[in-house]
Amino acid sequence: MYVSHSIYVITLLQDFVVALLLIIDICQPYVSVMSEVQNLNVAPWKPAIWITRLLEWLDFASNQCHAKGDFHAFVRMNTNHVKLLRPLPDDDEEDEHPGPKPSYMGVDLTYGWRVSNPQSIHPPKPGRGKKSQKVPDGTEWVAKELHEVFTDIKQFVNDLSAALSSRIKNFDIDKSCDIAECLDLGIIFSKLTGKRRANGQVRLTSESALESQGKSEFRQLYSEVCQLPHIMELDDDQFETNMADVVHRKLKMALKCLLWDKEFNSKLFTILRPSRSAYSTNSGMGSLIEVSLPKRDEKFHIYDSFNLTYSSGEEIHVTICEEAIWKLLYTDEQLFELAGRHVLTVIDVALSSGGPEAIVESIYSTMKTQTQQGGQLHGTLEDRTIIDWAIPNAISVPYTVKHAAKLYLSGDMDKGLKAHKVGFFTTKANVSSVVDRLGIDKGRYNS
Repeated sequence: MYVSHSIYVITLLQDFVVALLLIIDICQPYVSVMSEVQNLNVAPWKPAIWITRLLEWLDFASNQCHAKGDFHAFVRMNTNHVKLLRPLPDDDEEDEHPGPKPSYMGVDLTYGWRVSNPQSIHPPKPGRGKKSQKVPDGTEWVAKELHEVFTDIKQFVNDLSAALSSRIKNFDIDKSCDIAECLDLGIIFSKLTGKRRANGQVRLTSESALESQGKSEFRQLYSEVCQLPHIMELDDDQFETNMADVVHRKLKMALKCLLWDKEFNSKLFTILRPSRSAYSTNSGMGSLIEVSLPKRDEKFHIYDSFNLTYSSGEEIHVTICEEAIWKLLYTDEQLFELAGRHVLTVIDVALSSGGPEAIVESIYSTMKTQTQQGGQLHGTLEDRTIIDWAIPNAISVPYTVKHAAKLYLSGDMDKGLKAHKVGFFTTKANVSSVVDRLGIDKGRYNS
């Protein structure tokens, strides 16, 4: 690239490419987590799980790279490290042993920089590296050793982890982790792995692990929900602290039925995302005979995944869609009955206990558009903001009216909406002289 008319720089530094790929691989999971927590459909306790998982991965991956030279945790670096980390020859060995040089994407790498007019710039300060590369014009640059690059990356990871840990200190992460232990779908589904026997019965990997998962945490959460004023007004015997284990177990059994029962086969792939888009249903694959956790790899995964094995021999790698599962629990009558309204009430409270910053940002941006010059009553500003934020955009009003009218006139059998009777009007209805006049009025600016 041309820096100026008098300086020509070749950016073929081995240490620069190594550091760049490692930084991209390290930052990619961080960016994924920071982006995903802004999703409106993310449960409030998910950031606690993801951030904890990210901190563990950062420590593990950097140690593997720094101490063992293992790059499997880093996608880009693992793909390119064979050619990228080839040793560079010393000056006196370059002609005697012309072996393959380190390269990236077909471009050979080298030490340092080459400058066409060294008199026009200040000479560089010596680096910490021991080797040096002399270029034709006599300018000498000192290059970093690769182990120094890895040391710097290790320090970068430590600083990134410290910054992330400092950021979550003000966040009640312990409370979120407790809720996650008893309600997080990824954690509960991990306890539903197992095999189907020849007689059709399902044997989980560990029934006791499913039974004990999140039990103490749910007792605490259920006790808090039972003390809410509007819950106490219900005077329901099920909303008692000593019923926590029974209520929690119904949720686990409902999720077990959703995953394993054949009557839910048609709905299973509405809550799962197969790794291959060709599998939109399980037709032709037979019955589900095994659910297992995938072998742990060293890459960072934000969503929980599972392997499904069918009687036909097909094995599918899937991730669960938690938003679809929550929706199904509320909208499917059979699942609703299996789970029970009491645990869904607890889920209501837990899901409404927090939310992403995107909600707050969208409300305040909407409020800004409703602010009037000259001042206005605070209550008026609140009402205008809520209405503007909640209702559809004005451009969608014709669509909304059209479909609302269709539902009114035709009904919807699936949703239990009956069609309404429509009055019959004639063109000569004698309602009033005013109506007759408006019917023939052409307007004030009729041309």
